[in-house]
Amino acid sequence: MSILKFDNLGRYSGQIGRIGQGPGEYFNIANFCIDKSQKNIVILTNLGSIYNYSLEGDFIDNYKLAGDKVVFQDFKIINSDTLLFWRPDNNEQLHLYSTKARSFIKHLHNKGEEHNFAANVFYEYDRDVFFTRSLSDKVYKLNENCDLVVSHRWDFGVKNIDLSKYDLPASISESGRKLWEMYVNSEFPYVIVNQKQNKKYHYSRVYFNNEDNVHVFYDKISNKSRVIEEFAEGLRFFPLYWSNDYVVGISEAHEKTAINKDILDEENAQIFLSIKELDNPCLVKYYFKK
Repeated sequence: MSILKFDNLGRYSGQIGRIGQGPGEYFNIANFCIDKSQKNIVILTNLGSIYNYSLEGDFIDNYKLAGDKVVFQDFKIINSDTLLFWRPDNNEQLHLYSTKARSFIKHLHNKGEEHNFAANVFYEYDRDVFFTRSLSDKVYKLNENCDLVVSHRWDFGVKNIDLSKYDLPASISESGRKLWEMYVNSEFPYVIVNQKQNKKYHYSRVYFNNEDNVHVFYDKISNKSRVIEEFAEGLRFFPLYWSNDYVVGISEAHEKTAINKDILDEENAQIFLSIKELDNPCLVKYYFKK
């Protein structure tokens, strides 16, 4: 539950702050973001506090979020004054917070799409923030007025999910438990666990019937989709970061299936062969074919 820094060659270069309960120390982390305008690292704790550190790891300040809506699981930095928080167990799920006023300034309602099985609901592309749900075909964007608008939709044809067709309890927590049981028992067709985009593609990783993991690439230029169950290189693909030219993914050291030695140059092949089972996870850079 700490944030560690590494350079571009993978060498450890320090820790951001310290774990503890003393001044300038955090006890746990729900998530963190990099504030590019302030050049700070912003940490959200599970108990609803914000901690600010410099990129070098020096403590700047911390404060408790105002009000009773403090149990959040994800957040995004909108601008130098505004943070966007997600709370999954309430009809008012998205909350805009002013760091200057130290108060919530807007609550966004998303009735009917309260459920999410994915760890993260936000991603950024071209300076916009997008909001996704693992049981919804809609992808939302935060507009200039900080309102949610539909950016685009996934269309899986007859497999599209309509939660209104299911007899779900009124309580969000109870209906969430029922949906999870239905998913485990393959009673509804899919969940979307990862969504991103770049200049050319919309991407989603989809689990169908609780077993088949597929990658869906929608080409924005040709308006055609490609569904990939297995890559020709025999790679497992767990993307973290997207650019227009490449994707950075993660691989556990003991799972070398994210890398195929036969397609590596000599330098990277030696790195691959040197990985030991108990090593730290590896970052893998995947380039789009021209």
